[in-house]
Amino acid sequence: MRGNTVAPELSAADILELGVQIEKNGLEFFQTIAEKLSRSKAQYLFVYLSQEEERHAVQFERMKRMFLSGDNATIQHADLVSLMAHQHVFAEKNAGKKLARRIRNEKDALEAGMQFEEQSITYFEAMKTYVPTSQHYIINAIIQEEQTHYAKLADMKVGYK
Repeated sequence: MRGNTVAPELSAADILELGVQIEKNGLEFFQTIAEKLSRSKAQYLFVYLSQEEERHAVQFERMKRMFLSGDNATIQHADLVSLMAHQHVFAEKNAGKKLARRIRNEKDALEAGMQFEEQSITYFEAMKTYVPTSQHYIINAIIQEEQTHYAKLADMKVGYK
């Protein structure tokens, strides 16, 4: 799907499902990296981040169920958010595990984690355009947490050359 230039029409539930998939892949990435690392600060950070991504996936799943129980009209102008999602490093199923297997060291893991968090923040900001304002507080909270995750990864990366 990556590199696709034609965006399909999406519903609000579809957009939220892409958020669920991104978070599940983040969970798999951080879990796999934590298992690969020896006991270190980085390992503990990746365990923590995997737990956070799991919680985010649950939050998006709840929002998606809410849309499925109500009006889930097709969004005519969701091209941008669809393209962003399909360009996301973790948009495809099992992408987190695949990337984690290619990581050679802690610095690479930290950089990949930072890329994931940065792309997630951008996608979730775009997602807000397509969900009711009443749900923005949930997405805003997740964005703030992703920003904190990015900062923790960046701070830890400072110690690596």
